[in-house]
Amino acid sequence: MNLPITITSKAQQKIIEIIQHKNIGEEYGLRIGSKGTGCNQNLYMGFDTIKENDEIFFENNIRIIIKKMQFMYVINSILDYQIDPKTNEEGFIFI
Repeated sequence: MNLPITITSKAQQKIIEIIQHKNIGEEYGLRIGSKGTGCNQNLYMGFDTIKENDEIFFENNIRIIIKKMQFMYVINSILDYQIDPKTNEEGFIFI
């Protein structure tokens, strides 16, 4: 099965930096999921361990964890990392 979400190269680079800087252990992966109800679904990401009913993917040596029941909410999304040139604020964004 292919990864149902696109992770831009900028986001991948930042994720790798975070893993290295924070010494995130090999037992963790980047969990991508959805919170909310009905039409009000918000995507989130964070580091977590593998749980039952998770699907595991690898992208540029990054372990990505998505709960099987949440595929419909994340499919065709894009995870990017952006820096606002006006405010210098930076962070991950789902498109």
